[in-house]
Order: sequence, then C-alpha cells, then structure tokens
Amino acid sequence: LLLKKSQELSDNNPKQHAACFVAMNEDIINAVRELAKPEYGEESYFAELSKDTLSTIGTSIDSLWRLQAIRETFHRRGSLYCYPDNMDYYFDKICELFQYDYRMTFEDKIKVRIKTTGMQYYSYEIKENEFVIYDVGGQRNERKKWIHQFAEVAAVIFVTALNHYNAVLFEDERKNAMHEAIELFENIANSRWFKKSEFILFLNKDDLFRDKLRREIPLSVCFTADVGWHGQQWGGDGCPDYAPVENNDVADSDEYMRCYEAAKHFIKERFTEVNEVPDRLIFTHFICATDTDTIQKVFWDVQNTVIRSNLRKGGLIV
Repeated sequence: LLLKKSQELSDNNPKQHAACFVAMNEDIINAVRELAKPEYGEESYFAELSKDTLSTIGTSIDSLWRLQAIRETFHRRGSLYCYPDNMDYYFDKICELFQYDYRMTFEDKIKVRIKTTGMQYYSYEIKENEFVIYDVGGQRNERKKWIHQFAEVAAVIFVTALNHYNAVLFEDERKNAMHEAIELFENIANSRWFKKSEFILFLNKDDLFRDKLRREIPLSVCFTADVGWHGQQWGGDGCPDYAPVENNDVADSDEYMRCYEAAKHFIKERFTEVNEVPDRLIFTHFICATDTDTIQKVFWDVQNTVIRSNLRKGGLIV
C-alpha cells in the first residue's frame, strides 16, 4: 500500500511530493515480486512457511521500508490518506519478527490494532462488583448493528484518537476522521437509548498527538472553515500554534506545553459541547492506551463512575 501511495502522491503532484517518488530498480522489483506471490494471499499458507521463506519475506519488506521515499510517504499520511499509526514500529523490526522462532514481546502485543467487528462481550468481577463490557465497532458499517441494543446501560465509554485531527477515514478519505468522531459522539450522546447513561470520553493516543504538534501540524488542518468545519474555529487568541524556540530548550519546552495544553482542551470542548442532555457530566480522560500504568489508574476512575451511577439509580445517593 505504501508503494502504491508513493506513486499516487508523486504522480498527482510531482513538485509537492517529489520526495515520495520511488526510482524503481532490480532490487525493488524483486522484493515486490516476492511479496506479490499469489500463495501468500491464501489464509492457510502461513501455517506452512519454512524458516527460509519467512526470512525472505521479512528481508523483502525491510528492503522496501528502508527506501527514503517509502518513509516519506508514511510520514505524509494523515490528511492525505489513511494508514495505521503503529506500522512503523513493526516495520522497524520486521526482520526480527519474521524469524522462525520469534516470540512476541509484551510491547508487540499491546501495539497490535484489530478492528472491532460486531459486538464483543467481556465480564469482570472486581471487589464483588460485576462489570459487563460490550466492545462495539465504531466504523460506519458497524454502528447499525448495535446502537439500539443498549437501552439504559450504566455507562458509555467513547474512545477516540486525539491525533486524528490530522487523519482521514478508512471508509472515505475525503472525510476528516475527527469531524466524523465528533458527529458520532453527538449522535450517541443525544440518542434516546442513552439518555440515562453516564458518558466517559477517552481521548486516546496522546503520545501520537504530542508528536504531531511537535512536528508543527496545527489544529487548523481540522478546525477551520477551509476544511469543512462549521463549529468554533481554531485561531486567534487562546489558540497558539507551536513553533520551535531556537537556542533555548527551556523556553521551547514551555512554549510547546502551552500550545499542547491549549490544543488538547480545545478538542475536549468540541466533544463535550455537543451533549444536549441536561445535568449530564462528560467524564474525560486524556490517555495513551499502550501506557498500562496510566490505563490501570483510569479504569479505577471508570469503575467508581459506574458504581456511583448504579447507586444513584437505586436511590442510595443523590
């Protein structure tokens, strides 16, 4: 996909995306031919791969990933095209991953992204309290399968990615991903099915959000009329765009944190302001889901929120 995107970008705008152009040579062609073998597309084939075949596949992927044009293409994802955020982690260690006797590390596992399809059910008992969690798909074609099935659930946990202010949908690369998330949150928060439910908003991928701000990608790529946003605009007083402070690390760090705090709270407000249910509080957490220590603390807060909600509904507290 990255090779295809590199060609599309350089063809569509040779001047702007000249760095994405891949000058084909025999080594690149051989790597592509290796990875394009039709048997690799058969689901049952990978159970039979030999040590040498695995090594060849890993080496072929690695040779393409090492191309500067491919890396440039990867870094230009966001508003141009949709591509998983975490793939650079795996590409950087692809030869290691394709070793015959490789065993996944904990970090390998928590960085895996699996699209939720249908409805997944999990049940936990914590301190004699049973928590039932339903994990549902947020993609457009998944929503109609579940939205009517949760009348009067204790709480809705809405997870969205902060860094998606500079991203497009997988289903529609013309649509900004954060615009879509805010619209979906508005739809769910004000749905008749969830009028009595607590709402917990997880603004995830804080680490990738910080990285994009550090790379001077402003919120104006998402929250201005020029890109189809009709709510409060990003710009002017209180909406600082980060620009590095040269030759002064302390001042630069202070300026970055000022811009970061303003940006994340601006995004939070765009979500919480669409709630139309009187007296409802939106419990908001800025998180990085791969930071297990932080997630553990956040889920203690979530559990307390759910317990308080049930006690309130039972008339035990006001």
